[in-house]
Amino acid sequence: MRHLDEFSMYGNRRVVLNRYAFHGELKEQPILSFCQEQGIAPDFLEIIWEAFQQDSTPDEHLLMKFDLDIILAYLKKTHHYYKDRLIPELEMTLHNISLEHAVDHIIISELSSTFYAYKKDLIAHIEEEENGFFRYAEQIIQDKFMIGMDLASQFSLDHVHEEDAIEEMIRFVKKYLPVSDRLSQRIFVSKLQLLRRDLLIHAFVEDNVFVPRVLELELK
Repeated sequence: MRHLDEFSMYGNRRVVLNRYAFHGELKEQPILSFCQEQGIAPDFLEIIWEAFQQDSTPDEHLLMKFDLDIILAYLKKTHHYYKDRLIPELEMTLHNISLEHAVDHIIISELSSTFYAYKKDLIAHIEEEENGFFRYAEQIIQDKFMIGMDLASQFSLDHVHEEDAIEEMIRFVKKYLPVSDRLSQRIFVSKLQLLRRDLLIHAFVEDNVFVPRVLELELK
């Protein structure tokens, strides 16, 4: 794993750092300074970033060594990053695509319908996690154990992933709205691919690191 030094700048680590930025703005500064200000473990950041770089999943064994509240903070900030940045950017790009075609264009109508149905499902999924298992995990972390509760195993069984719908939208755009035709269509596909990659890493951290760690605390 690469190691940061005091002079390392953001570079393409922005794909990870953006979720920690205040109102989506990253002030230029060395990464270690940014991590110190935001309370981020630099080694944790590097493990996640390398997963993006290598188009792979993070090393779960390395992630297991971090405090549970660091992992939970990453998961929660990622939820907000989806809701406050990536989804709005996709909406704006979809709006631009619609302006480039007839208002009643049946293909745009179908794409919009699919996207907004996906958005609704994703936000409902996020809210269910945050108001349910994440809140429960916070109580566990604070040693406020809930007698008779065994939510970690149930969460793992019930956990539904949302990546397939993104892949369907990508295929739809490439088939009916060739990405070479318009810049906005290329941007839309690129952002969908980024969201899908981010969701895969996010789900991996939840299922293979966060849930097992919570389960360990339940069994203590």
